[in-house]
Amino acid sequence: ATVPTGTANGDLIIAVIVADAASASISPDALGWTQLWNTPLSTRSHTQAAFVRIAGGSEPGSYTFTITSAEWAAAAVTYRNAQFPVLYNSQVNNSSAAGCAAPALTTTFDGSMALWVGSNMYGATWTAPTNYTERADYRTSTGSGNISVSIAQRVIATAGSTGTPSGTASSADYSVGGAIAFAQYMPQVSVSDSATIAEAVTVQVSVQTVLSTGTITDSAS
Repeated sequence: ATVPTGTANGDLIIAVIVADAASASISPDALGWTQLWNTPLSTRSHTQAAFVRIAGGSEPGSYTFTITSAEWAAAAVTYRNAQFPVLYNSQVNNSSAAGCAAPALTTTFDGSMALWVGSNMYGATWTAPTNYTERADYRTSTGSGNISVSIAQRVIATAGSTGTPSGTASSADYSVGGAIAFAQYMPQVSVSDSATIAEAVTVQVSVQTVLSTGTITDSAS
C-alpha cells in the first residue's frame, strides 16, 4: 500500500482490502500491521480484510500485501491524534440488497471517530450511511462480477452506541460490512487545550485486476 502523502510519525493508518474469492488469503508482507478482521462471504464469493498500523518516524514509501486472488481493490485512510482501535467488528449480509449494514459499536469517549466499511461483488458505487461522510469509494469495473469497496466516517460527539450504520450500493448484491471506532489520543500530561481526531491526509485507493500478488499502488486521491 502506498503510504498516504503527509503521513507523520504516530498517525493511524487503516487499510481495507477486498478480494474476489471467499478463499482468498490477504496478508501484509511487512511487520507492524495488525489485522482487525478477515471476513469471507461464500455466496457471491469475496473476502473483506482490514488492517491497522501506527506510522513510525521513518515509514517506507509503500507497503506490499500478498493476495491470492486475481481481482482485488483496496483503500487506505490515515488519521492524526487517534488511539489504536480497540472497537471493531464485521458481518456478512447474506442476502442480495443495496443496503450494507455493519455492526453497532459502543464508544466510551466523547469525540470518538467511527468508520463504516462496505464491499460487495458488484462494480457498484456507494452512498455513505446517514450522518457519515464518505472517504473512499472504489470499484474494479462496472460489471456484476467485479468488486467494490467504500469507507465512510462519523464523529460520535457523545460517548455511546454508533447505531447500525448501513451504506447503500448502486447495485444490489451480497455484501460485507465492517465497523471501527477509536478515541482521540490522550497524552499522559496536563494540558490547557485538547486535540481532535483529524483526517491526516487524502485517501489513497487502488485496484488490481490481473496479478495474484502485488503492491497496492496509489491510483487516485
